[in-house]
Amino acid sequence: MQAGQIKKAGFVQKKGKRGSTSVEVVLVILLLGLFGAAAFSMVFAGGDAYERMTGERDLASSLRISISYVSMRIRHHDILGAIRLETGPGGTGQALVLKDEIGSKTYETWIYCDSGQLMEAVVPSGSGVNPGMAFAVAEVDSFMPCWGEKGTEIILTAECNGSEGPIRYETRVALRSK
Repeated sequence: MQAGQIKKAGFVQKKGKRGSTSVEVVLVILLLGLFGAAAFSMVFAGGDAYERMTGERDLASSLRISISYVSMRIRHHDILGAIRLETGPGGTGQALVLKDEIGSKTYETWIYCDSGQLMEAVVPSGSGVNPGMAFAVAEVDSFMPCWGEKGTEIILTAECNGSEGPIRYETRVALRSK
């Protein structure tokens, strides 16, 4: 043992340095706590960013699926005089109306947007649309079908409001029957 040291219960401690080790331990604990808080805040921020990205991707996917569904319905009904645009039920924007003849009866399929949903209703021709008869196809905030140049195509546009602004998807469906 050197001069200026005290031996106490198997530990060697220098004289005049009492309490310095406890201050160092407290500083280390504070630094670890600060580092832990910073790490947790970064993890939570990353989780929020991931949630926003996946939410926007899901909305875009829903729009693509809904427009793809409507495009398929148009191609199925691509017969002269079987496709027209009308004012939607209750005056809610444009509706796509597709005519079907089954046996001796004529039916109309109305596709329109109502209350944030892309709706589809099949009704007897000329009977009008009762919103209670329609079913939801997909979640969209707006659906806007319109005729393209010379009436040889239909432009389908759907929108959803995402966390970073509106997401819009548009496609053109060329008609063979025109």
